[in-house]
Amino acid sequence: MQRDHRFYLSRLTIEAVRNLQTSTFELHPGLNGFVGENGAGKTSVLEAVHLLGAGRSFRSHNSQDYIRHSENCALISARLVSDAQIQQLGMLRCRQKMLLKHNGEQIERLSDFIRLLPVLTLHPGSDALISGSPEHRRRFIDRGVFHAIPTFGRWFGRYQRLLKQRNAALKQRHDERLWESGLIEAAEHIESMRREFVDKLQEIVEKQAQIMGMTPEVELHYQPGYRQEMRFADALDRSRLRDRDLGSTQVGPHRANLVFATTATTQTARHHVGRSKHSYHCLHWVLWCSGVKPMTEWLYCYSTIYPRNWIGTISTT
Repeated sequence: MQRDHRFYLSRLTIEAVRNLQTSTFELHPGLNGFVGENGAGKTSVLEAVHLLGAGRSFRSHNSQDYIRHSENCALISARLVSDAQIQQLGMLRCRQKMLLKHNGEQIERLSDFIRLLPVLTLHPGSDALISGSPEHRRRFIDRGVFHAIPTFGRWFGRYQRLLKQRNAALKQRHDERLWESGLIEAAEHIESMRREFVDKLQEIVEKQAQIMGMTPEVELHYQPGYRQEMRFADALDRSRLRDRDLGSTQVGPHRANLVFATTATTQTARHHVGRSKHSYHCLHWVLWCSGVKPMTEWLYCYSTIYPRNWIGTISTT
């Protein structure tokens, strides 16, 4: 399946997403704005785009919430236009099933579908990237790496499966070491890709700040989920007795974190909320700029909404 990230969303059709019935929008390759009163469905348009690109809503993980109450299914389709081709995407999301299509062909795996449409959505809860738990930051890194490095999804899925098997062995008091060889190999690949992403992102933050005439306030530090100076295999062995007592794996990529630091201090969830939100918005602005005017093809696909589309809403009330 070939991907072309130099596209823009030219048409969007939405049926039965929240209060939207059947709506078709012709979009510009640059800035697009939706203006209307509260409750008119502006955010539902963004939600529909996010559903196509992420497979789930940013407002609710339950499909029962965003499918119109009087309907059994919601339908979202999009036309993507690039210099080379036109692509069609479609998602039929019913209460008990999902059907995905690309250019008329059914896509079986959600991961293959969402790879076609990278999205980064800004909404009122987005500052959890800095003020929330490490899970938000791991998800941020992994979505970026997923779109930038094709092999990441395979290694990440393998790690999750082996981690589940090791945890099951720990709970059942079986020999958890049977799963560790593959777990360590997958973890090493994940760590390498994550670090590459964070390092590249730091370069872009600094470069974009210079272009905007600003002093970079944000430094990104990746913490692997165990002591920096240790190898994962050693950290796993050192944590073995604790893992057996608790019945789960306490170290590894699933415990990693992305730390935002400034010249003065390290940001945490409990301190410097105003500065954290400022850093958050600066970081996402940098990601959007890197998509519209890419400094590196490697990060081109990861930008706000689309590499050539910015879609926003304005309330009139």
